[in-house]
Amino acid sequence: MMKPLDKFRKIIDELSHTLLERDEHVKALAVAMLAGENVFMIGAPGQAKSMLFREFFKRFTHANYFERLLTKTTVPEEIFGPVDLPRYTEKGEFVRNTDGMLPKAHFAFLDEPGKSSSAILNTLLTIMNEHLFHNGPCVENCPLRMVGAASNEFFDTSELDALYDRFAVRLETKPLTRSRLELLKGAKPNGTPTTMTIEELEELRSACAKAISTPERIFKKALRLQDSLAKEGITVSDRTLYKLVADKDRYGNPRPNLVKAMALLAGRDKVMEDDLTIFRHVVWNTIEERDKAEEIVWTVANPFTKKAQEIMVKPPPYIKRVSRPKTLTKPTNTIPKSKQ
Repeated sequence: MMKPLDKFRKIIDELSHTLLERDEHVKALAVAMLAGENVFMIGAPGQAKSMLFREFFKRFTHANYFERLLTKTTVPEEIFGPVDLPRYTEKGEFVRNTDGMLPKAHFAFLDEPGKSSSAILNTLLTIMNEHLFHNGPCVENCPLRMVGAASNEFFDTSELDALYDRFAVRLETKPLTRSRLELLKGAKPNGTPTTMTIEELEELRSACAKAISTPERIFKKALRLQDSLAKEGITVSDRTLYKLVADKDRYGNPRPNLVKAMALLAGRDKVMEDDLTIFRHVVWNTIEERDKAEEIVWTVANPFTKKAQEIMVKPPPYIKRVSRPKTLTKPTNTIPKSKQ
């Protein structure tokens, strides 16, 4: 029987094969899933943002899935459920029937959440961050593991900053470049898709929290990254830093986080500097910030890898490319005569 981690890796491989030129996106989704963080994806229409989330979420069985396109006219009943009229009539309690709605979902995909009304946003923030739903006189625990959101544009008002902050991982999609022919030809059959249960996912998340250790030098380097980004005008909040590298929760219990998830997928029991490169999918708020942040993250987290990348793109002048000679002189078996 395949172990949960092997299943999870196989799911990543299959989706990377199916979703053309989205390897980085699939891996970032997987890391966020293990860490229990939400993901925001931005890009022009038609770039498979919705497909990425749907294909990923449907690989987990024994789980409830919720999906909704939000607009200015979307009402709370469409997200949190209709009012329980018999209960309201009999007891006078304003309670919603949440069956099949967001408060009962393990995974949720929200399309254009920034366009929803304030009546929805206020409740949505609590569900996403605390996994709690205030339902009339009761406070219900939500089984939510991840919210994925997609948008064609950034949130345009400061009122939505709190919502944007709930998405620890931010990704941008771009048009296909090298795989357009494969898109037109269609995907090749890849056998029966690999799936795993929500219970197996919980086993992995527990291992991410308890079986991965974080050396002190990683905490120090994370703080250095935060300072380096601040010097360039990119603010990384303490909450964001906590989600990235905090080893324990406020009660002293081990918790999963993004760098631990990177280490677990790599098959290690200890966080290394390379795992901090997940910062590049977390710390930016605009496209302009993203490019600058990626440069800083690579430089601070692992300068050796950064240097190797630069050499591959543009070799330094002292490395000369040796070209193959146009004609080769055929070897001769004739032994020259010695001079008399």
